[in-house]
Amino acid sequence: MYKFLNFPKSIPIEEYENQTKEFLNDLNSLYINNKFSLYSIWELWLLWVSDLDFLIISQDFLFKKNILDIIKKYNLIDTPIFLEYSKIDNIEYLTHHYNFNYVWGYKIDEKLLIKNNKNLFLIYSWKVLFFSWLRNFYIPFFKKEINVKKTLSWINDLRYPIYYLSKITNLDKEILDFINEYENFRKNWFNNPDEKKLVIFLEKSIKYTWDLIFIFSKEMFVITSIDTSIYWRFPTIFKNNNNQEFFIKKTEQYFKKISKIDRFLVLPISMNYKLWDDKIKKDLNIILSMNKNFLKFWFIWLKLNILLFLKKIIDFIKIKLFEKYEKI
Repeated sequence: MYKFLNFPKSIPIEEYENQTKEFLNDLNSLYINNKFSLYSIWELWLLWVSDLDFLIISQDFLFKKNILDIIKKYNLIDTPIFLEYSKIDNIEYLTHHYNFNYVWGYKIDEKLLIKNNKNLFLIYSWKVLFFSWLRNFYIPFFKKEINVKKTLSWINDLRYPIYYLSKITNLDKEILDFINEYENFRKNWFNNPDEKKLVIFLEKSIKYTWDLIFIFSKEMFVITSIDTSIYWRFPTIFKNNNNQEFFIKKTEQYFKKISKIDRFLVLPISMNYKLWDDKIKKDLNIILSMNKNFLKFWFIWLKLNILLFLKKIIDFIKIKLFEKYEKI
């Protein structure tokens, strides 16, 4: 039996519209005679679960700090993405989002789209598959405790690797049908908050995430076959093994035997970005030059208190022991 908590609360769409208008007023007051463009990058499929995400384009980042201070008063607006007009042609290196809608200001004639770049499709698929989602699915699955609001959002984000990998290779109809069915389920949550069906989608998400990881692995070229590992925020053991069941079994053994709350995975070596081909690394470095937070392996050290530091040391020891005795 699952325990369900943190159910999303329905908020009228008018509240989203009001906050957008108020935020736009704030931007106009800041920029006055300075040119700027405001684009939305959010899809309002489920009120209150989805935040308002914006792209702000301007000549420079003169008002960036002011804007970051302003948005603190809005409970429905996420931190905006900032871009300079001079770098519009490189927008595909700034964000994994692919659908921008004009809201206000100077209208860009060109479409703000990610170009047909296989390397970027792989990198953006990897980001979702590696950093959080499978890790986020396993914790509620093994704890039997589902944060409804977060889970509704996490599963929905699988649409990104599905979208990008489908531009590289033909995905099984089963995977495509899954994300379409889930989007309809999520959209109708307040009319039919079906907890049992949410559990089914969570379990399917685990299965399809593993499938996507191995689809990714077939497309990603690595320069070495050496087994490696990383720790801290995203503890992972990377193995040179082509057997999908091996990775599922070893990862799930850890959750069953060691801890139900660690974000630990055993993954194929293709998921270690340090081993990627130089051509893909080149595109990754361009992304990092525009978005320094793209790779989030480490903690913000100022916020890393001694208790958390000790916990991570203990986690490291647990993983090393697990690796030894399970003969990974």
